[in-house]
Amino acid sequence: MIRVLHPDSITPIEPYLSRCRRARASLESCLDFALILLLRELEFVALHVKHVPGGPKLEWPTEPDVWAPHSLTGQGQFWLEADLAQAALPDWTAAEDRPRDLFGFKQEAADRLERALRSERPGITTLPVLFKLWRDLLRLEAIARQADRWAKRDGRIAAPAAYLFEAASLLSKRPGDAWAGAAARAERLARPLLNKRQAESALWSQRVIDPIEVKFLDRALAVRKRVEPGFARYLTTEAKFFASERVAAMKDFDDMKVPPRLRDLIPLAREFGIGDDPGRAFFIGKTSKTKRSAAAASIQAAGPAIDEWLAKFDHSKELPTEARAFFWLREAGEEM
Repeated sequence: MIRVLHPDSITPIEPYLSRCRRARASLESCLDFALILLLRELEFVALHVKHVPGGPKLEWPTEPDVWAPHSLTGQGQFWLEADLAQAALPDWTAAEDRPRDLFGFKQEAADRLERALRSERPGITTLPVLFKLWRDLLRLEAIARQADRWAKRDGRIAAPAAYLFEAASLLSKRPGDAWAGAAARAERLARPLLNKRQAESALWSQRVIDPIEVKFLDRALAVRKRVEPGFARYLTTEAKFFASERVAAMKDFDDMKVPPRLRDLIPLAREFGIGDDPGRAFFIGKTSKTKRSAAAASIQAAGPAIDEWLAKFDHSKELPTEARAFFWLREAGEEM
């Protein structure tokens, strides 16, 4: 199951924060709070970061602010805009001064979760959630310190090593000596945890982290179902969700606005020309190999004509529905 993201279904912080702040709070309540924060960040990005042809763009919440009273902090805005720009900002400072924390609660969540771990045995999700929080907070030594505990629990140390290595990769892309130093430190801490195969692969850490963080999302949705009466109405099947999203994306599509020489591709544009990466991948995956091959050949053959048409638009602004569908159809052709 996946959830339908709607302003009315945004994850609240207060009930989970209150449960975690109680005296002698359980490990479960502190883990719930941490998972809820991670889910809420994904929600904010999904609602307010628009993936347009010119690159991702942050669009501020409209009034009333549905995130209040725990909206995006100034520091959270800094990190989010920096992540999108992948470039230096005027007030860029030392790495340790700017943790990635959109709502300002990750430090508390990590501290409370760590304290709860001292008296209770962690489940399979708990330590990776803590590694994720520490990665975002750039508490790199803390990840390395807990690696031994994770090895005793899991028998392997891929998870802490992956988060350290990912931190090193991200930090190395930032300009400035402070970031370079933090990246070097993360990699230095990660290296002893890697086996030879991992050390030689550029993608292994993401292959470790991706399925772990899918479990975070599943667990967070399960928490909301358990704690919040009525939340289940926002859950649906993957197929229904992506189908409804595609219908919404194509509702203004006008065949007559497509150049005549490209109109034979309109059915493919309506089927695969969607900007949501998981949705596009879902529909490609549901298509037979024979149909995918034929579609890819058609898209490739029409590629120059599509590019010529798209070049007439200002890509710094949102494209019309028809042009946007053909832009993403080109992407789909590469992915088939």
